[in-house]
Amino acid sequence: MSAINQDELLLAMVAEVYEEAVEDGSPPVEAVAATWECHSATASEWVRRARRKGLLAKLPKQSSVAEYTQTEYTQTLMSPADLATYLGVPLETVYRWRTRGGGPRGLKVGKHVRYRKADIKRWLDARADGYRS
Repeated sequence: MSAINQDELLLAMVAEVYEEAVEDGSPPVEAVAATWECHSATASEWVRRARRKGLLAKLPKQSSVAEYTQTEYTQTLMSPADLATYLGVPLETVYRWRTRGGGPRGLKVGKHVRYRKADIKRWLDARADGYRS
């Protein structure tokens, strides 16, 4: 695969992650950065390039990152207890994942751990067994 095709493929995947994050109500550039484990400046550059190539539609005004309020952001976060309830696992399991690895990506907010709903969804999707009934 040529470098040009790889670049176009990357930008197409960036656009997909970005639009999924907007749909989930997550900060889209942060979702791109988390997906590829890169710095937010790099993710911002990729998003800008994807938009220039026409891979990203213009966002409606209410979805712009500049207008993303703290209330909207905190509604996308779950505490360890919320996560345990949501997944139907003991709270101790969530704490074990946090210390030993294996659970969804967590965030430190001050001294508290929080989980983004979009990160939980990605973590669950990655564990789907492909079985269909």
